[in-house]
Amino acid sequence: NHNGGGLFFGTDGFLYISFGDEGPGNNTYNNGQRINDRLMAGVLRIDVDRNPATSHAIRRQPNLLSGSDQSYTANYYVPDSNPWQDVSGGILEEFIAIGFRNPHRMTLDDATGNIWLGDVGGWQFEEIDLILPGHNYQWGFKEGFTGNGPQGPSPPSPFIGTSTDPIYTYPNTGGAAIVGGYVYRGSDHPDLLGKYIFADNGSG
Repeated sequence: NHNGGGLFFGTDGFLYISFGDEGPGNNTYNNGQRINDRLMAGVLRIDVDRNPATSHAIRRQPNLLSGSDQSYTANYYVPDSNPWQDVSGGILEEFIAIGFRNPHRMTLDDATGNIWLGDVGGWQFEEIDLILPGHNYQWGFKEGFTGNGPQGPSPPSPFIGTSTDPIYTYPNTGGAAIVGGYVYRGSDHPDLLGKYIFADNGSG
C-alpha cells in the first residue's frame, strides 16, 4: 500500500507523479530516504515527450521484484533540470523531492505554479507540504514537526537534499487520513479565493 498519489502535467510540460513508501507501517521497507533503489516515497518529474533538448535517457533502472517487467521505464526521459543527477547511473534521477509516507493527493495551483501535497501520517500527525525541487520532507525519521516516535530512525548520513518541514500539520487525535486538496480559484466563494481546501478521510 501507500503506492500512488497525484499525477499532473506541470507548467513546464513535464509529468509529475507522487508515490508513497510502499507501507504498511513505520517506513517498513526503508524507502523514505532512498533514491537509488525503488521509485517510492517521493515526487517524480519525467519527460514523456522525450525531448533531447531538455532531457536525457534513463541512466538507472529501479529495482523491482524478481521476474518483473522493467520495460515500463522505456517510454520517458529524465529532465536535465531535476535536482539529483549522476551520469554514472548511481541514482534514480526521476526524483525531485523525497521523504513522504503516503502522499494521497498532490495538486498543482495553475495561478502560481505551486505544488501542494497532503501526506497521510503514521501515528502522530497529518501534514500539508509545499513541494520544492531538491527538498527532503523527512519521512521516516520525522513526522510533522517532531521526531517519528521511539521507533523512528535517525536522519540518514549523508543527508539527501534540503530538510523541509510541512507548512501545516494536525494531530491524529483530530483526524486519521488527510486528503488534499486544491487551491480554490473559483468565483462563487470569494472568501475562499487562493486558499487550500482539504479534508480528512478518517474523521469526515
